[in-house]
Amino acid sequence: MLGDIPINLALFCAVDKMVSLLGIPVRSTLSQSILKAALFFVPGAMIRNPCFICFVTPLEHCAYNLRDGRTFTCDWESCMETVNRKLSEDLSTIVATAAIMWMPVNSVTFWLIPPAFRTIWTSGFTVIWCTYLSMVQHKLPISSSATQDELTGAHRSNPKTD
Repeated sequence: MLGDIPINLALFCAVDKMVSLLGIPVRSTLSQSILKAALFFVPGAMIRNPCFICFVTPLEHCAYNLRDGRTFTCDWESCMETVNRKLSEDLSTIVATAAIMWMPVNSVTFWLIPPAFRTIWTSGFTVIWCTYLSMVQHKLPISSSATQDELTGAHRSNPKTD
């Protein structure tokens, strides 16, 4: 999350400079702010989210290997298969969810939040976003041999009804 602050500062400045060439001021109307949010979204979500999967998945793999007394690269092929699976199965959902969350947040940011407070404002929402990314990153893959009930523990019998 703290790593996003310099990136966000740079992106906010870049978007403001880019649209100033079109005559759009730093404090803009709602429709101008939606345009700014879209320009912010592309590097903000379309690039960062695949990078998140490609960075965090191998990092966790290495951490688990160390924890279990193995070398960093033990079973690296499996790790790369997991990265590819997450990119193919999860990335489109992550990007769609990012649009649902970040387009309104960034529209409000460019419309109502003074430039000096944009990064602080956005960082609050980044906590929520990182929680969502963690949930997606740590979801259990559903295999053909396990049902959703088995994964969630719903198959356990209830002693009161048995």
